[in-house]
Amino acid sequence: MSSTTELLSDLIGKLSALIESPLKQSEMNEKITQVAERVIAAARPDMPDWTTRVNGFGEFVAMKLFIDWNAFEAIPPSGTISYEELSKKLNADKSLVQRIAWHLIARGVLIQVGEEELAHTEISRRYLPGLPDTVVFSFWYEETIVPSVKMPEYFAKYGRREPHSEIRTPLAFGFGQPEMTPYEVYYQEPKRRDQFQKAMQMAQYAAPFTGSYDFTWIKEKIRNMDEQRAVLVDVGAGNGHVTKAILQENSFIPTERVVLEDREDVLNHVAAMNDPWLKDVKLQIHDFHTRQPIKRQYFIILSKLTETLTHGFSQTLWFIGYVDAYIIMAMRLVSTY
Repeated sequence: MSSTTELLSDLIGKLSALIESPLKQSEMNEKITQVAERVIAAARPDMPDWTTRVNGFGEFVAMKLFIDWNAFEAIPPSGTISYEELSKKLNADKSLVQRIAWHLIARGVLIQVGEEELAHTEISRRYLPGLPDTVVFSFWYEETIVPSVKMPEYFAKYGRREPHSEIRTPLAFGFGQPEMTPYEVYYQEPKRRDQFQKAMQMAQYAAPFTGSYDFTWIKEKIRNMDEQRAVLVDVGAGNGHVTKAILQENSFIPTERVVLEDREDVLNHVAAMNDPWLKDVKLQIHDFHTRQPIKRQYFIILSKLTETLTHGFSQTLWFIGYVDAYIIMAMRLVSTY
């Protein structure tokens, strides 16, 4: 028995043992994933490690090209399509379509049938036009690839340290506008702003915020608290998708005591939406990086905090110290006051 066969046999044994173990489901899943990744690595042909890293980037680019060209939509929902027919639908060279498709076949996104035909998988069907995975994937591709590639230049210019202000961040630097904040970069073009808002909304559908925190315990608290006190303030609310999801599942929260805070142009868009779930909420213009104007709110949701930290304005953490509220970041409890 070869060393590879012995290793695979040992790993399969570990998987079986994990499945029968008394571990919590979350812990079991994590350990199973770790062992499964070792199984895949052991089963692959012997090749340099860097090829594994680079192949992931190739898949990233191939996915974006097929999304932009509506290639996934051109493949029949069931059945197959020939490379010849697909290339005609995409107005592209057959050889080019094949090269891109091969990346996706190798990564399990598409299936090749015979020598000349393609078919969908459960993965590729999630990337049809307008679906959440399509929208959010495209957003992250367009907003992370350029800044990521520019990161070596960024740290060469500003030093090997985290950004200490809302300007001169990797994102803004990557797009050639280091003196702008990431939100100014996002919102300077209506198309880009709309894509940002839509991606955040789609992220809610893909990974609902409401499943991460139970609001029911405050039902009695609301009855006994000052009626002038805000119950919930959504900072960096965007189009209000997080608050809307909360209100839909917690009808006892009075909408007239809910506040959405964001830039003026964003709130104008919210008002124009005329969403019945947000009809009575208060819209308040507020710069996320300035002192919170509403005091003694019961809950405050930092809808954009995760995004903010991703782009490195560490100074935003001061915000937590100024509120008399239960702080929720991405709908997970962070701190109680």
